[in-house]
This record gives sequence, structure tokens and C-alpha cells, in this order.
Amino acid sequence: MYLYNTIKNNKKIFIKKRNDQKAYKDLFIILSKIKKEKIFLVKKNKNQLNEIYKIQTESNARKYANTKKIITYQDHKIWFKKMLLSKSYHHFLIKKNVLTVGLVSYKPSKKGYIISIIIKKKYRNKNYAYTAIKMSLSNKEIINKKVLAIVKKNNINSIRLFRKLKFSLNSKKKLYMKLS
Repeated sequence: MYLYNTIKNNKKIFIKKRNDQKAYKDLFIILSKIKKEKIFLVKKNKNQLNEIYKIQTESNARKYANTKKIITYQDHKIWFKKMLLSKSYHHFLIKKNVLTVGLVSYKPSKKGYIISIIIKKKYRNKNYAYTAIKMSLSNKEIINKKVLAIVKKNNINSIRLFRKLKFSLNSKKKLYMKLS
């Protein structure tokens, strides 16, 4: 491990010593800038049980959920197994580098899908929800299908998000706004 190649200001930097802390620091800064805002989606898999449970039971996530009922771990496990087996239920973890930022899911309905998105509190207002939904809408199983978002009237941020995504107001009910 004598040489590390990297690009800084379009110049190559060669690091010859393994103990050179400044060179390692420079390399780390460069790599972190490259991946700084990169987000990607991870399709549903059996290893996500605990990760999804933590996101769905976060106090702020329950605030705007369709049901405010607290989810028990046992109920979550049952739902998770059904979700994994279903070919029509699409679920994606939103990742920023190796960190989980949130999740976006598409639940099948009579006319298409109902979209649901949860972003962890510390990652909100950073455009991750918009980017994740845009990416997920181009998924081959979802593309050209009707997608419906059911949003509570007092969830202003979600209403803005779905309008920015060109969802239009379908109907008004007492508690929810349907955007599609």
C-alpha cells in the first residue's frame, strides 16, 4: 500500500507513507465530498425488519400517519412478513451513503398504488423525499401506474412535496387530501 491515487483540483496526489495523517485526512475530505449528497434506494429484503421498525415508530412519523396507534414489534413482524411475500407491494429504504434516511413504499390499491414516505427527523428539509420519490416513480414495476398520495390537511410539508412532484388535488375530505 504505497500509493493512493486521488484527484484534488484536477491534480493527482500521491501518498507514499502509510502513516501520513494529513494525506489520509485530505483523501477522506475528497471522498466525502464526492458522496456528500448521493442518495439511492434499496428494495425490500429480509434484513430490513429492525431498520424499518425504528423508522415507523419514530414519534414524528406517527404524527402524520393514517393511524396514530403505536405499532408493536410483534405486529410489525407480521406485517413485514406479508409485505416481503407480496409481489405487488413495493418498499424502498432511502439511503445516503451507508446511512438510512427514510423509506418510501407503494401499497397496492384498486386503481394503482398508494404512496407513503417517512423521512427521519434529522434528514428532513434536505430534498431527500423529493429525490427518493422521483427515483422510485421510475421503477419498472411502478412506471405508468396510477399513484395516489393520501395526505392529512395539516401536513403542509407533504402537500408541498406532492404538488412539487406534479400530483394534483383530487378530492377533499374532512381529514385527508388525495393527491394523484
